Amino acid sequence: MLRKILLLNFNKEQKQKFESHILSLSESVKLEAVESTNELKKSNFNAQCIFYAVGCEKGKLEKDVEEIKRTLRGVPVSFVFEERDFSSLLKVFEFSPAMVLDKDYTSEDLQKALIRCDLKKLRLEDSNMPIANLMELLSSPIKVKSDIDLFRKLTAYFTGFEEKVSLSVLCYDKKNFDLVAGEQVKDREVFNVIKNYVLPKNFIGELMEVPVEGSEKSFMIFPLYKQGDQETWCVCKMKSSNKDFVLNNLFFRHLENALIYRKNSERMIGFQDLANKDEVTGLFNQRKLAADLERAIEEHKANDQTFCIMFIDVDHFKKVNDNFGHVVGSQMLSEIAEELREVLRSSDKIYRYGGDEFVVIMPEASIKTVHRVALRVNESVKKKNFNIGQAVDYKLGLSIGIAEYPSDAQTAKEIIEFADKMMYVSKKTGRGRVYHVNEVDQAE
Repeated sequence: MLRKILLLNFNKEQKQKFESHILSLSESVKLEAVESTNELKKSNFNAQCIFYAVGCEKGKLEKDVEEIKRTLRGVPVSFVFEERDFSSLLKVFEFSPAMVLDKDYTSEDLQKALIRCDLKKLRLEDSNMPIANLMELLSSPIKVKSDIDLFRKLTAYFTGFEEKVSLSVLCYDKKNFDLVAGEQVKDREVFNVIKNYVLPKNFIGELMEVPVEGSEKSFMIFPLYKQGDQETWCVCKMKSSNKDFVLNNLFFRHLENALIYRKNSERMIGFQDLANKDEVTGLFNQRKLAADLERAIEEHKANDQTFCIMFIDVDHFKKVNDNFGHVVGSQMLSEIAEELREVLRSSDKIYRYGGDEFVVIMPEASIKTVHRVALRVNESVKKKNFNIGQAVDYKLGLSIGIAEYPSDAQTAKEIIEFADKMMYVSKKTGRGRVYHVNEVDQAE
């Protein structure tokens, strides 16, 4: 979403500083700078907010404020002081500024000033807008690091309205749809809209509507995030007449800020991941698994959020290395890793535990769900044809053990050992199977 900002009375150095701060917050900005209020009438720039640099020339501030009132009525103003003096401050506060900044302002200070400008303008334009809901949203941190975090933030926002809004967050990778969280989406037209929509570079604020047959409600569909080929979309069902009320410009502006934060965070994480990735498969390694297990346990303590573990071993893999060599073996492990990525959810984390063993952490999933998914993983690998050397259509199988936290274990070490033990039971009872303790009891 393009933000139009007018800079007034800024010198070259002040303008450069402002630009560097604003670009760290958002790329979707259009700035126009004028040196005096005499140029305001000549400019056709449709500003959404004004930043005025207060100098030390006596009488100029009062004159400029009156000219701004006459020429740009209703446009919120923030003042930036190079040097403060009491009379200038009094004059500024007569003008009800959005915010007053010192010359040593930070990007965070500028972000607050922009939010206050938006709210001030919103109050002037439409007194019916959900100011309380927006303040709750805008005062919350923009520190969104995952689709689950984003879903929680959206849920908190929508529950503040009288109308019940059905919410779903979906991931789409140009092949499949995965439900990240929320209610199941069954309307085919929703999926068709997402499939056929080409995201522009600045996609926050794009909004599509699909009417619900026989209802005054519609599906409101809008993109939230994009990473490579994977897109995150929000689908919410609400009264069509309320869409501008709920999905307003400040709501999307907050999502834009959250997206920028997440992009920057992931860029930093990308460097860290180089030390946490397995060179052969590109999956996470044991070091990352240990850290993520501890984090998952902490999240359980904070949010009572359960998670499950899948421990996977490739059956008879030693024969591959013995008969075809380790280079071929490594290629097959990479193909198995790719198969796991295809079958599992985007929120599931996959690790190469060592050799031909893999581990998967599945957040917010019951043991029954994980059992079904593990069967699907096993079936997918069994059907795959591995073409290596003279062995065309070579087949492999998996033995899988599963475990649930905290019902099966109390520590990170215990849950890995438990899932590992379940995997060995699978091997001893015929290989190519999925086991959990309940099924072990039945088998015995």
